[in-house]
Amino acid sequence: MGGRWIVVAAALLAAWPTAAEASGRCGQHLWCDTSLSDARRAELLLNALTPAERIGLLAGDDPAGVTGAAGTHTGAALGVPRLDLPPLYLTDGPLGVRQGQSTALPSSLALAASFNRRLARRNGALVGNEAKLKGNDVVYAPTINLLRTPLWGRAFESLGEDPLLTARLGVEWIRGAQAQGVIANVKHFAVNNQEGVGRSDGTPDGSRYKVDARVDERTLFELYLSQFEAAVKEGHAGSVMCSYNRLNGPHTCESKWLLQARAPQAVGLQGLRAGRLRCVEARRLRTARGARLRAVPVHRLRRWGGLHAGGGAGGSRGPSRHAG
Repeated sequence: MGGRWIVVAAALLAAWPTAAEASGRCGQHLWCDTSLSDARRAELLLNALTPAERIGLLAGDDPAGVTGAAGTHTGAALGVPRLDLPPLYLTDGPLGVRQGQSTALPSSLALAASFNRRLARRNGALVGNEAKLKGNDVVYAPTINLLRTPLWGRAFESLGEDPLLTARLGVEWIRGAQAQGVIANVKHFAVNNQEGVGRSDGTPDGSRYKVDARVDERTLFELYLSQFEAAVKEGHAGSVMCSYNRLNGPHTCESKWLLQARAPQAVGLQGLRAGRLRCVEARRLRTARGARLRAVPVHRLRRWGGLHAGGGAGGSRGPSRHAG
């Protein structure tokens, strides 16, 4: 269990400045020493946090952020002022920053039609720079799910139906964005390709929140996960977002196979997995399955942290205040 908490803390530390600037935003705490490994810094920070503070970091604090209004953030974790732990701010998205006025880019499908990797990097750099200038640490992009039906709600922000093209352009987009000093949050992991199952009359049955994508393992690795592997191993994406849908039964944000077992090992996923809006529920702490941050508001989860700070999902105990 301690390892999962360390990943969350390491993700927050990753948003802080490095060596020369650390004393300005981070302070003089032991975990601000950038000569230490990320895991060691996270361990030192966790030792200083109360259980309630740890749990509070797993959920967001800005309910107005999803409106996209100026001065808000799509996701926000306000940090721990007592320990000089700064806030973490996240914003949409692949086609422009969702935060008041911003540059509106052509659809990602148009970018894919160009087959231009340099243009993909420039798009990522533009979005990353605006996200940074608006005070964000993470940008929810790029979308690298494959386009399987034009009725999919995210078709316009996908990079088309070809996994190789999606991988190559996605990697360049990530490199461009992260070169600006923000963390790319690659989405949606995985097989988020439709809104529901089509009825005979052409209307959808269910929704992206309920649809269960049934895909064998070979097809998953050859088509649906290969672009995520490229994003992590070649683009060095700082984070990945799990998706709304189910995959072979469990919701992706609760899938042990997808977040903890075979898939992370093959894809190279070691860092932050952010839960998608509405797909990580407050009634159970989904970190037990591998979703390690839900930056949109979960007020019940924050209250749960205050009332039941000694326990994790299903009543299992989390680390004590002084545990590693």
